[in-house]
Amino acid sequence: VDDRPPAGPAHPGHRDHLDEHLDHLDGQGHPVGYAHWFDVTAFCSDRLVVLPDDPLLSAVPAGQPAPAGVEVVPDQDALLRRLADALVGHLEPVVRAMRGTARLGPPALWGMVATQCAETFLLTEVATGDPQAGRAAADRFFALVGHVVRQRPRWVEFRFHGRTCTGIRGGACCLAHRLSGAYCATCPFMPDDDRRQRLRAEAEYACGGRPDPGELAAS
Repeated sequence: VDDRPPAGPAHPGHRDHLDEHLDHLDGQGHPVGYAHWFDVTAFCSDRLVVLPDDPLLSAVPAGQPAPAGVEVVPDQDALLRRLADALVGHLEPVVRAMRGTARLGPPALWGMVATQCAETFLLTEVATGDPQAGRAAADRFFALVGHVVRQRPRWVEFRFHGRTCTGIRGGACCLAHRLSGAYCATCPFMPDDDRRQRLRAEAEYACGGRPDPGELAAS
């Protein structure tokens, strides 16, 4: 489902609308608070792992245990290890099942998982305000899952209205272009110069301008 907000007006005045956002861009060139159009990533569990300074624990009296189902780990490295173990454990049977029906091997399937993980890590800037924090955490995460993710994404920087933003080159291709003729912005078969052009178009679209990145993908 494509839930992108409508594009801004396609007339010369759209630049005024765009300018309203340029001082408040995230690390991907999108306005802070923008409803990203790619799929929301969900990982549901009846357990929650948090850091000692998590706001959830602020209501717990000193010396009392964490609420039921909540585990406190000492630092972010421990948190990332738990995330890596949980994510791999959750998706290994899914990848095995898909391998039986899809014409893609485990490296390609795990590569697509890795691309979605990389996108999600970049979104942490919305919470932290630090455009580098997500990249750093992702690099540490991929080091932990290297035994299954053999083809991790790499970062592609691009300039948008004077700011250096971050995009992704996937480590594996989903081969959807064989059906549609269109390449994803993360496709490893796309030259990086073309990728940066697409990323800038997506960023401008997110700010209310044109062109629509979906139209660029099909061109």
